[in-house]
Amino acid sequence: MASYPLGKHADLQLNVYNLFDEDYVASINKSGYRYNPGVPLSALMTLNVKF
Repeated sequence: MASYPLGKHADLQLNVYNLFDEDYVASINKSGYRYNPGVPLSALMTLNVKF
């Protein structure tokens, strides 16, 4: 996560997920037949406004 203030009432935030784009298993059900793969390389940019 990186954040940059834009002024007194706003800032910009950048979140990066799975920076090295590695394959991994996020979860497995009890019997092991199904699994949820991890999130691929992705980013989310957010503008936070305070008032």
